[in-house]
Amino acid sequence: MNKKIIIHIITGLGDGGAEGVLYRLIKHSKSNYTHKVISLMDEGKYGNKLEKLNIQVFCIGFKRGKLNFKGVLKLFKILKNNKSDILQTWMYHSDLLGGLLGYLFGHKNIIWNVRGNGKGLIHKNIYSKIILKLCIYLSHYIPKMIITCSKQAKVNHINFGYKKIFTVIPNGFDHFKFRDDINKRLLIRKKYGVKDNELLLGCIARYSEQKSHKFIINSLKDYLKKKKNIKILFIGYKIKNNNNIINLLKKYNILQYFILLKNQNNIEDIMNSLDLHLLISKYGEGFPNVIAESMLCKIPSITTNVGDSKHIVGNKGWIIEVNSSSQLIRSIDKAIKVKDYYPKLWHQLKSKVRFRIVKKYNIDKMVTNYSNIWNSLK
Repeated sequence: MNKKIIIHIITGLGDGGAEGVLYRLIKHSKSNYTHKVISLMDEGKYGNKLEKLNIQVFCIGFKRGKLNFKGVLKLFKILKNNKSDILQTWMYHSDLLGGLLGYLFGHKNIIWNVRGNGKGLIHKNIYSKIILKLCIYLSHYIPKMIITCSKQAKVNHINFGYKKIFTVIPNGFDHFKFRDDINKRLLIRKKYGVKDNELLLGCIARYSEQKSHKFIINSLKDYLKKKKNIKILFIGYKIKNNNNIINLLKKYNILQYFILLKNQNNIEDIMNSLDLHLLISKYGEGFPNVIAESMLCKIPSITTNVGDSKHIVGNKGWIIEVNSSSQLIRSIDKAIKVKDYYPKLWHQLKSKVRFRIVKKYNIDKMVTNYSNIWNSLK
């Protein structure tokens, strides 16, 4: 039987949610497909990992947010010389550029993959808004199907004007990689000076207005001084040595309560050191992987009601409204009360949050859903 050739075009292969999903999808998919990956930028975190799986990876070399003729010509040649049974593009820039060029060269089965919930583009520059408008228009002509990982993203994009050809496939996770480990917990806490009796809250997110680091600080500045045995870990792109964060913490005299780290490769180890995970995004989330990954490590989450967060957490965590400091503090108080006064219930909750992800969002289920779509296209 001839293997189906699937060419994936993605904006980049850095340390992001869509990039991780693409890598897991290829790694766990069956051997009756030949995958090739085109990154519009560089090889990032996952290029080398994909090559170790014997996947051919092409890097176009665009800089973030900038197209150039040389890069377009390179992509042009790759798509001309590499035919596919399925061309699957990931995220708006790839949907637009990859979809257009693929269409021109006769790649007949084009699937778009929408990752964010769309509303985040409202807060971005005019260039991003133009990309969205073009994608809305071309969605009626280029893709045979549009896949999204988020129920809310489907609703939002159809309301924007996208063609109603969406299929929702939630992200799937490797529950062997992400799991609770007491040794990792003790090791990481010792490394960063967190005592065993201290409550460690973790926000794993790049520094941006969307992710609400300043809001978290402003909401908890007085609360931390009252409780004293709480520490907060901020970890992500542009977090370490961030003067905006550091100056604000110094202003409120709470710098000693915070640990600021850059992106880490051992994120599952970091998650094990936490007691509570925070995702306090204001907008823009589709299916936030970090919630599911922390839950697999038996870490409950407090999250704002954005994207599909509430569907991931269910009733095994705390959902708050955007910009509600009072709800954030009440949720932390509730979690502390359960942990300190009802340890049996706390351990039951930790087991339930992991079981929920293993049952609803396992990697095999995601791969099967994608495979069913690939097999249906002739």
